[in-house]
Amino acid sequence: MEKKEMTGFQGIFFDEINKKKLIDLQERKLKYVVKDMHITFKFGKTEKYPEEVLNKELTEIRKLDVKKEEQTAEKYWKKYVKEHIGIELKKETNTLNKKFNQIYKRSILLFPLLMNEETGGIIASPEVDEELSQCGRYAYCWPRDAVFITQALDILKMNKEADKFYSEFCRITQSKNGMWEQRFYTDGRLAPCWGYQVDETASGVYGVYNHYEYTKNEEFLKENLHMCELAITFLKKYVYDVLENTGKYSVSYDIWEENDRGIHMYSLASIFSAFDTMKKIYKALGKNVSDFGLF
Repeated sequence: MEKKEMTGFQGIFFDEINKKKLIDLQERKLKYVVKDMHITFKFGKTEKYPEEVLNKELTEIRKLDVKKEEQTAEKYWKKYVKEHIGIELKKETNTLNKKFNQIYKRSILLFPLLMNEETGGIIASPEVDEELSQCGRYAYCWPRDAVFITQALDILKMNKEADKFYSEFCRITQSKNGMWEQRFYTDGRLAPCWGYQVDETASGVYGVYNHYEYTKNEEFLKENLHMCELAITFLKKYVYDVLENTGKYSVSYDIWEENDRGIHMYSLASIFSAFDTMKKIYKALGKNVSDFGLF
């Protein structure tokens, strides 16, 4: 009997129709290695699985008690939601309060989908359209955006997840000169960039202290002090470069990446916040700001 072959990647198998669509997509648009979120695959290359391998996997799957698996999953996620309710929910005495509670709980379920468990990287938003025609291509980690998300994580009692972002992801992605680039893949590799945004660097310093404010974990501040000092040192040089117009550093885009000319209010505010936050970090650790020569 002739063996059938099916195309698959990441444990997902495709029939002949979908296989042709996938191959067509590969040939037309994507001829390079793409690594994004939780899925890694090489376009242009298909893996073939003999029929006996598929049958073996299907046999094992058929042995599962679907109802039991469903109940186990439901129990797990209900417990997860309960553990991460960081604010007092409103009593569901009316439709508005009920809707609020539903949105809040759905948000708790969403956050695990945004994070890379190994590195702590957090994407701005999950992609929903493989053709990339109905989405904004936000499945990358912009450090600034991730800092905002960690604030929500702390409110939801996801302190370990927020801690991992700073203590692991930020460390492996920080450049030697102290800056953070525009955006990254969640595994820490640099993603395609079209400019520089200084608030990506400034936000990192603010985020470290903001996380500390929730946890009061002094060890966390000590562990990330050097990282913040590097960022502040870069920001000082950057500000000097802009004021003196030396041309050493790239001109910063605004927060919405629409304008790469001029000095933007939000960018300036983020730099001021970083300097102010650094002083708070030193104070929290009982250190004298003047001893470090950063200000």
